[in-house]
Order: sequence, then structure tokens, then C-alpha cells
Amino acid sequence: MTGNDEKVQSMGMKQCQRCGRSFRCEGDRDCWCESVNIHRSRMQEILESFTDCICPDCLRIYEARE
Repeated sequence: MTGNDEKVQSMGMKQCQRCGRSFRCEGDRDCWCESVNIHRSRMQEILESFTDCICPDCLRIYEARE
């Protein structure tokens, strides 16, 4: 699988691993999540807790924990 294949598979509708809601992922640098500022320690917590993306609402919860 090439990097481009991985990007295509990461895009589209997803289900949040934290709350179960559906949301849209645009993949990599084009995604809404790039505008959310999360402290490095919180990002590490997310990476250790989930294997895929989480929705905007859940991501903003982590952003607010700064």
C-alpha cells in the first residue's frame, strides 16, 4: 500500500472511537482537525487511547484540557 492509498482510506465518513458519532474526515493536511491546537501531552494521550480519528466535539474536549 502506498502513502496515497493510505490517505484515500483515511478520508470520508468515520465513526468516532470515543463517542460513536459519525463525522467527516478529509485526511492529512486538508482536514478540519489541523485547525485544533492540542498540547503535545494530550496528543500522546489520544494516540495511546484510539487507533483512528475522533470527532470534532471530542477533539475539542482534549483541546480544552490544556
